[in-house]
Amino acid sequence: MPASYQTIPLLRRIPFLRLLIPLCIGILLQWYYNIAHPIWWLVATVTLTIVVILPKYTFKWHYKYPWITGASLQCFITMLGIQLCWLHQWNKQPNCIQHFISDTTYTHITLLEPPVKKTRSYKILAKANAVWQAQQWQATTGYILLYITQADSTPNLHYGQTLIIKGLQPIRNAGNPGSFNYATYTAQQHIYAQAFIPYGKWQLLPTSSTNTLQTFILSIRQKATKTLQLYIPEKDEAAIATALLIGARDYLDRELVQAYSNTGVVHIIAISGLHLGMIYGLLQLLFRKVPHRYRWFKAIVSLLVLWLFTLVAGAAPSILRSAIMFSCIIVADSMQRKHYLLNTLAGAACVMLLFNPFYLWDLGFQLSFGAVSSIALFQKPISQLIYVTQPLLHYIWQMLALTLAAQALTLPFIVYHFHQFPLVFLISNLLAVPVSGVVLYGLMLLLFIACISSTVATYIGIAVQACIWWLNQFVAGINQLPFTTLQQLYITIPEATLLLLSLILVAAFIYRKEKQYLYIGATSLLLMLTSRSIHYYQCSQQQKIIVYNVPKHTAIDVVQGFEHQFIGDTALLKDDFLRNFHLQPSRIMHRTDQVVSLPHATTQAHLIWLGKQGIVVVNSSYIPVYDSRNIKFVLITKNPPIALRQITKHYAQTPIVIDGNNSYKRLQRWKSEADSLPLQPHITPFDGAYVVNY
Repeated sequence: MPASYQTIPLLRRIPFLRLLIPLCIGILLQWYYNIAHPIWWLVATVTLTIVVILPKYTFKWHYKYPWITGASLQCFITMLGIQLCWLHQWNKQPNCIQHFISDTTYTHITLLEPPVKKTRSYKILAKANAVWQAQQWQATTGYILLYITQADSTPNLHYGQTLIIKGLQPIRNAGNPGSFNYATYTAQQHIYAQAFIPYGKWQLLPTSSTNTLQTFILSIRQKATKTLQLYIPEKDEAAIATALLIGARDYLDRELVQAYSNTGVVHIIAISGLHLGMIYGLLQLLFRKVPHRYRWFKAIVSLLVLWLFTLVAGAAPSILRSAIMFSCIIVADSMQRKHYLLNTLAGAACVMLLFNPFYLWDLGFQLSFGAVSSIALFQKPISQLIYVTQPLLHYIWQMLALTLAAQALTLPFIVYHFHQFPLVFLISNLLAVPVSGVVLYGLMLLLFIACISSTVATYIGIAVQACIWWLNQFVAGINQLPFTTLQQLYITIPEATLLLLSLILVAAFIYRKEKQYLYIGATSLLLMLTSRSIHYYQCSQQQKIIVYNVPKHTAIDVVQGFEHQFIGDTALLKDDFLRNFHLQPSRIMHRTDQVVSLPHATTQAHLIWLGKQGIVVVNSSYIPVYDSRNIKFVLITKNPPIALRQITKHYAQTPIVIDGNNSYKRLQRWKSEADSLPLQPHITPFDGAYVVNY
């Protein structure tokens, strides 16, 4: 690279960053504040006029005050982000399927995928075409999740079929403190409803609606899955193989995925730029002797292979980022043009957000761009800390430097989303990444050879299965070591933003050697630590009762300071998945550790007594009667055959809480009764967890 290029300031080498920042700001403004249309139309018109008219008709003024044009352009791009986000908020449109949810709705749908087997049902993503309203079909937008109860055979349904189903339900969050916002997650994928259909209770229509490219991709995925399951018969190894090659994670064991996550190598089984980079490296190796005059042929073939793999792997944001970046690199190399990694990265982000602004909230998008940006900024300074000449040691140190660099800007995202940080990521990545590369190449070879010779494919399958088995055993062994993971970490979005800003400013200081970046970064970090300290103090003073929303289970935490006493079904304490999904996020957020009993908390058959206040528990037809002045609330659990009127006779002014350990039909019955009284009970399956101070 010419020396003159090296002297260009870092930000000037990333012009796409000037477009990316205002675009992200506009998307965030629309999502969180719902900017009114007249406002952004007016601002967009004014700023566009300044950008177009000012340079043309006020030449001298334009060069005297160039910042006006620049600021106007930034403002216009912000308005563009607002508009893009609004266009993708389908639920704000009157014909969105979300507005037609009811138990009696007849919906015309198109299946977008074959049935995927779950624990107790088959799951299918479907497009809502129309609903039956006022004796006619009314067109709708949006997608639904279709769950079909399991039977002796797999439903004879496939991609493109059209059905009529009855009954839609809203997609609700668990609503527990600190829990994953599933409703927002699905809404950002334009999925607004769900339907639970008994096996065979649908009307199959003779018409179908298919896309040629999607049909081709699904056929490749199905053939690849069958081939891998044929030649890699072991369940766990086959699941890892399908996840590595085509991004299918439906068959992965939960405990195995958790082990990969705890050791910092979960990116291996989540299709990402790592896999596409391995394929790009293989293509470069295969085409290394192709004459320069055939460079465009090489480029076209490489682009076709990379994008075919991207589409077959599900086109997740992390691999889309990589595909766009490699496409830019391939085209630039073919045109003999220079490219700068960070600018290419920012350009890829702009393209993806223009296509779908909701990628901004996607975890794969955040981690992928964070990791590559971090590598671009920190790998060189880290690798220069130690000078190694011995080839093997040099390779090992470069791998360690790469791994360390990738962690820097992903740290805020990992802590915010996972509430943990792997401490053994250096050791695990040093061996797991090269082995996963061997496995990926072996799987591609297996698919190719399986079309030629089943005998040879069998031996390749045995070898690949052995490699995957060793990889699983290695990850599981590392996970068993003490202190592999720093757990129960909690930060808010503003705190994660401050931490990310401080790390970026450290990178700016490394490259510019200007102390102001270091001072601002230190200030940002200090603000983050101050916020954490305030939260720590608030947790030390807390006294709360939390009634969780856990389907078919009773779960209550009585919180005092940094301790909590659990009251409820002991089965939750034995089921790691249920506990980690429903209870653990709240306990991490509140910074509590479980104790057998708190000094002031006692439990009886129908009463939980907390010092001077109590909780009446109604879990049968018997309604215990106590002095309502000392009762904090009445809890209805375990599906008792009672009416709310029976409770209000004794506890007229006392709040009523109904948890998730009740049948859906009875919940609906109580809700209808409450509307007629009128009464406003807190129903956790509908309203989320009930949290109250005491």
